[in-house]
Amino acid sequence: MSSLLVSPSAINIKVTPADLANARAIYGPYRHCLEGKAYPHVGSHKSWDPGNEPKEPGQLLHIDIVFINNRPRLFAVDHVTSYLSLVLMESKKHEELYKASDMVVAFYKSNLKVVRVLSSDSESVLKSDAINLYMNEKHGIKMSLRIPYEH
Repeated sequence: MSSLLVSPSAINIKVTPADLANARAIYGPYRHCLEGKAYPHVGSHKSWDPGNEPKEPGQLLHIDIVFINNRPRLFAVDHVTSYLSLVLMESKKHEELYKASDMVVAFYKSNLKVVRVLSSDSESVLKSDAINLYMNEKHGIKMSLRIPYEH
């Protein structure tokens, strides 16, 4: 998390690694961070076709909307490298999700990486046909939905 806070992927984040260290000292380890996994566990749903597993950075991104201080952020984890991206959003509306996802995709494109699949849990705004159509038409990216609460 400290690496994410100082990386150029953390857009509009005012939290510093010192803030994170202070929070850990006061509250202890964050339970959800201890439970979270960047990679699917054994027996979980695969987001790719057999034989077509992602081998290059950016090919498969796991995304979710997380709330920090009651503000939504688009959180993305690269499947191959576990690189983290966090983009601040004003709300969970489709337009905000479009802008945030465009920022994440633009970052990978600027580093000559091709995003092919966005994997997400079945959160209502992420599983809508509108975001699926937008990502497919604008970027040629497939949305792959996982079962709820599986990251």
